[in-house]
Amino acid sequence: MNIKLFIFLIMVSAVPLALMKLYFPWEIPHLHFFFIGILIVIRIIFFQDENYKKNLKPNARGELQKKIGRVPSDSEVIDYIDKKMTGRGVAFIAAFVLTFSTFILIG
Repeated sequence: MNIKLFIFLIMVSAVPLALMKLYFPWEIPHLHFFFIGILIVIRIIFFQDENYKKNLKPNARGELQKKIGRVPSDSEVIDYIDKKMTGRGVAFIAAFVLTFSTFILIG
């Protein structure tokens, strides 16, 4: 999981939701849908998989070479890129679940 991305998503969704539920003087109905919608919009607009994959390919071989100490094979580079892509997806799903569970626990 991409920790920096996860922390950013939590700071954009779960933390403001919790603060608004705890300290906002008026009850706003369906506020959790707004913050979940923010996560979805961020995913669609800013984190497009094709652009990320295109930018990741040139750096992947160098990063792997530093990590394993030898020239990586093509299959290792593809696996590395797939793991990075999966990590981004896991970060978004974890942020979504944490935002919804924040609503359930505080709401």
